[in-house]
Amino acid sequence: MKKILLSLFMVASVAALVPTVGHAQFNGNYEGYLGAKDTLTDTDTTTYEVTITGPKHCVSFQCDVTKLTGTVAGKFDIYGSVDGVTYETALAATSVTKANATGTYVISFASNKYKKYKVLSISSGTNTHAQRVYLLYRNSN
Repeated sequence: MKKILLSLFMVASVAALVPTVGHAQFNGNYEGYLGAKDTLTDTDTTTYEVTITGPKHCVSFQCDVTKLTGTVAGKFDIYGSVDGVTYETALAATSVTKANATGTYVISFASNKYKKYKVLSISSGTNTHAQRVYLLYRNSN
């Protein structure tokens, strides 16, 4: 019995390390969030990476920020890669600036041009804020 409980605990511990937490998949579409909800302080940087295979009609990243203390500043940048090694700016409009308030920022692409995406969240100034990054993609209209 102890071995079974230990095995279940180990499986649960490994499952907690999976990078994509909470998702729903339906008809090949996907919606969920990347990683855990993070708290950034002053000049922190957080990176989220995701692999999206096959053609997609629309790919959207939503970055939710909750101001906790201070003056929130910084930005979200999205980069794309075909090989997962060399990343480039995914589009000209793939950077949004964080305002000094709780807010939601959405960056969308009409199609999936890359295999891997990297969302870089940079915090600046004197602040503490919580954030969560969501992903949504659709196979067709």
